[in-house]
Amino acid sequence: MNTPTILQKLRLLGSAAISDAKGGKDVLYYKVKLRTHDDHLIAGIAETVHILQKSLSPVRAIFNECKKRVGESIVLVIDASGIDGAVWGEIFTRYALNANIIGCVIDGGVRDLSVIRKLKFPIWAKYVTPRVITGEWATTFSKGFELERQVNTAVVCGGILIRPNDFILADADGVIVVRPEEAEHVLQKAEEIRQMEEMMMDELQKKK
Repeated sequence: MNTPTILQKLRLLGSAAISDAKGGKDVLYYKVKLRTHDDHLIAGIAETVHILQKSLSPVRAIFNECKKRVGESIVLVIDASGIDGAVWGEIFTRYALNANIIGCVIDGGVRDLSVIRKLKFPIWAKYVTPRVITGEWATTFSKGFELERQVNTAVVCGGILIRPNDFILADADGVIVVRPEEAEHVLQKAEEIRQMEEMMMDELQKKK
């Protein structure tokens, strides 16, 4: 099954069905939740960022690289390492909108929400704050982002290990990770669950 088909099926099924198919595994901690519009739903390929110290300047390199990945549905996953302050706001959102990034999942803070909502860019984050992080930082990226640090690294976001190129499904219910090696099995099981639920709903309708 190719990547576009997997992503389409994930979007159609939603996080609840996928969670049931995975036995509740790989669901991000509930505090990492949708901060934009209730109808926002995304399925894409994880691109990871691990903030180790304070500063935001290297993020522009991510946007420049993602611009080259035309046609891909990239979900930026950020592990803020517990650093206090927002790591995402209006400026980064505007960069992302021009860089094949369809949404952002942040174990950390976001700000400028009113503008981000107007831009219709999906954000899942741990908290909202007007305070931005400042100073110096270092980052680790997935393969292709050479910033004098580790590359192609896994991060922990919402208590779940996320690897570059994992599939990310996020909607109003929360965020779940699907590993590429399990995707076909999980989708088949989720579709079976959905069919069973539809039969149950049909039976309920008949009893009215």
